[in-house]
Amino acid sequence: MVTRWVVLNFFALTRSYLPPSITISENSLDKIGSRFDKRYCEFHHAGGYMKLTVIGTGYVGLTTGACLAGLGHDVICLDIDQKKIENLNKGIMPIYEPGLKELVEQNTKEKRLQFTTNLKFAIESSEVIFLAVGTPQDNDGKADLKYIFKAAEDIAKCMNGYKVVVIKSTVPIGTADKVNDIVKRY
Repeated sequence: MVTRWVVLNFFALTRSYLPPSITISENSLDKIGSRFDKRYCEFHHAGGYMKLTVIGTGYVGLTTGACLAGLGHDVICLDIDQKKIENLNKGIMPIYEPGLKELVEQNTKEKRLQFTTNLKFAIESSEVIFLAVGTPQDNDGKADLKYIFKAAEDIAKCMNGYKVVVIKSTVPIGTADKVNDIVKRY
């Protein structure tokens, strides 16, 4: 299988389009030629909405997932913490953000937002995957990328077709190329 990774600007996707000039990566085979506008989405899904997965349900991931579901996209929030997922499915928020609980409740009720620990299901069900995992600082002040790299490996093992991967976590320059190299191994 030819694996393609695209690192996108999160703001561009939330505005429902991509500038046509975004380059995938120097190791990649392609450039983005299409735009994620309503016409593109309607080609894939009636109604113009996309199937998304957000890996990580901390401040960044949970908020991102809830907001994207609020825009009408079908979102799966994935986490390895079983207890956190159980609580989210019960409506218990692990963080406080004004309006988040209501947004999660509304989109869960309308079946646009779901929470799982099932990696294979989440990856196979989505077109776009957001990496929103922790990148804590190590002793030298550098970002610890082990969670990004583990998520990339997990995604690669479960890919069942073309996927757009958005790195939402804070990462240093060059991380997308390292992620691409990890995916190529699988």
